[in-house]
Amino acid sequence: MHEAAILDYNQAIIISPNNPKAYYNRALAYNRLGKSLQAVEDYSKAIQFNTNFADAYHNRGVTRFKLEEKEKAIADLRKAAQLFRQQGNTDHAEKSLNTIKQLEKGEI
Repeated sequence: MHEAAILDYNQAIIISPNNPKAYYNRALAYNRLGKSLQAVEDYSKAIQFNTNFADAYHNRGVTRFKLEEKEKAIADLRKAAQLFRQQGNTDHAEKSLNTIKQLEKGEI
C-alpha cells in the first residue's frame, strides 16, 4: 500500500517538481515503511519549497531523532513550534514543544 503511494508521489513530483506537499506525503509513506533517511530527504525538500511548512519540520524532527540526530531533531521541533505559533495553531505548537520534552526525558 505505501509502496504504491510512493510510486504515485513519484509521478506527482515528476509533474510538479516544486510541490512541497508531494515531497511531504512521500516522506510520510517512507516513514511508514521504516525508510527514515529517505523520509528526512523528502521532508527537507518540502521545507526547501515551503520554508513555513511547520508539519514538515515537526515530522523531520521526529524522524531525525529516530536516526539519533538529537540536536537536529530538537532544532526542527523548535522551528515547528515557532511556525505553528506564528500560524495561530497553538495546539500543534504545544505538541511540538511536548515532543521535545519527551525526547529530552527519553520517553520516545
